[in-house]
Amino acid sequence: MRIAILNHGFPPDVGGGETQAYITAIVLQKRGHDVHVFTGMGENQLDFSFPVTYLKNYKAFEKGEQGPKYFVKELKDALVGAGTFDVLYCSNFSALLATSYMRDIIPTKTIFTFHCVPAKEQQKIIGYFNDWALEKSYARHVIEAAKPHITVCPSEFFYKWAKEFGVPEKKLKIIYNSVLLDSFTPNATSGERAAFRKENGLPQDAKVFLTPARMLPKKGIYELVQAARSAPRDTYFYIVSSQKNANPEFMDLIACFIKEHNLQERIKIVYDAYSVSEMPKLYQLCDVMLLPSHYEGLPVSILEAMASKKPVI
Repeated sequence: MRIAILNHGFPPDVGGGETQAYITAIVLQKRGHDVHVFTGMGENQLDFSFPVTYLKNYKAFEKGEQGPKYFVKELKDALVGAGTFDVLYCSNFSALLATSYMRDIIPTKTIFTFHCVPAKEQQKIIGYFNDWALEKSYARHVIEAAKPHITVCPSEFFYKWAKEFGVPEKKLKIIYNSVLLDSFTPNATSGERAAFRKENGLPQDAKVFLTPARMLPKKGIYELVQAARSAPRDTYFYIVSSQKNANPEFMDLIACFIKEHNLQERIKIVYDAYSVSEMPKLYQLCDVMLLPSHYEGLPVSILEAMASKKPVI
């Protein structure tokens, strides 16, 4: 089968949904399918064995900064130019919305999956309106307009929400979030662990807690740095994040707290330092995986830590 994968971030930054699109593309190709990715991410640090088409208007459309006029035309031309596809795999609501405008032009079967975690206390599903009722209505509208053939849910949590959004149960399927197990099996040598600690200014006998998370309030980073003041002195925290999807004000808040309480030696925050292909080694270089997030659907970072045989908090 020829499968088009639509995902705004590819290759992934820190973020489970983007990682799942990446894994999906790899696994589908390994199973003999002809995969073509369409994305808004303009930086490619990895070598892909399948074609990746970059669409300049995708990111602005996905963020709600731009209407459909430019991106939908750009996507339609790219899809038609790439030939006929058997399936459009739409990752998240922006991709599904864009394809809803093309149902008469490109009558391809559509598979939909979403990874944005609904959070009523933050008035957020998609993240456009800061209004819970409007966010929920928008999600229902997009699904009704696009009418995906199958909606794939990465956990029971998302299955429940898909039903809330009006997806018929007969069109729902759970396929859990996953990791590429073979990538997470190698152990770091003692020399590599020593070099990692030296490079990052960490004592050689430090217990290093790894937190891969976006710099957003819901990820619990502020609670983490508060708790660090009470942690044993031989405990150090290594936070891996990305500035591309971060909250600048929240980043400043965290930086100020760390400086005010003299935690610079015990808390290291690195931005955009590791690609998805480098994360398996990073888990092996640290001792414990810590995720202080307020709420999650099914965190890929926890699955990656388990695949690395690391303790998880």
